[in-house]
Amino acid sequence: MPMSLVSVTVDETRRLITVRLIGNEPGQVYVDQALANYDRIDQPWRYNRLIDLRQYRGFMALSEIEQVGRYWAKRMVGRIERPRIALLTRDPLAHARIRSVGAMFTDIHFRAFKSRREAMDWLAEMEAAV
Repeated sequence: MPMSLVSVTVDETRRLITVRLIGNEPGQVYVDQALANYDRIDQPWRYNRLIDLRQYRGFMALSEIEQVGRYWAKRMVGRIERPRIALLTRDPLAHARIRSVGAMFTDIHFRAFKSRREAMDWLAEMEAAV
């Protein structure tokens, strides 16, 4: 049986949500798990996010990413916060798709990184503003 896992942690001090996807299930499995976890977080739009895909071996279809984008668009209506999302991945396709993917998220700054340190440095630049 394949293993799939979505791990979501919330760091109140840094105002950071870290999401780790592990395994190779269809993308929809991860989307469903991640959104269910986000629904449990009070005011998630006030946090930057680190999405760690380094141990994700599946494929996330554009339609699944669009689903997450629609979810966030609904959550961001009337919000003044402009959080950042750092995508941590070694997948060259994810780096190539970052512009089109980032455009799906309303009022959010979106970038891909190969190293956790670079991602965390970029997220820290906006800690005070979020």
